[in-house]
This record gives sequence, structure tokens and C-alpha cells, in this order.
Amino acid sequence: MSAAHQPQQDSSPADRQVVERLVPVWLRETERHDADAARRAREGGSRASCPGGPPRTWPCG
Repeated sequence: MSAAHQPQQDSSPADRQVVERLVPVWLRETERHDADAARRAREGGSRASCPGGPPRTWPCG
């Protein structure tokens, strides 16, 4: 089974902090090159399940 199809594991607080820092930067950079892809990623993130609560820098929903 590929990594994309494995069940999601709980992430550590350190992992969540990394995501909280990197996702907004990645979205801004993506928007510079492909605004539609950035929009779709934001929409997908707003529909995503946010175990442990939504990230502070990327509100879910």
C-alpha cells in the first residue's frame, strides 16, 4: 500500500507547528504561480478534517 493510501496517524504538536508555518507560505508561493491551484488547495483545506483543532494560520471552515 502506498503512503497516500495508508491511514492517517495522529500528528505530534511539533508536526502541527511545522504545518502551521509552512502551509501559508506554500499557499502564497503557489498563488504567485497558479492562483487557481492555490484557491483549490484552500477550499480543500477548509473541508479537511482538522484533528486536534484547526491550525491557527489556516482556519478550517
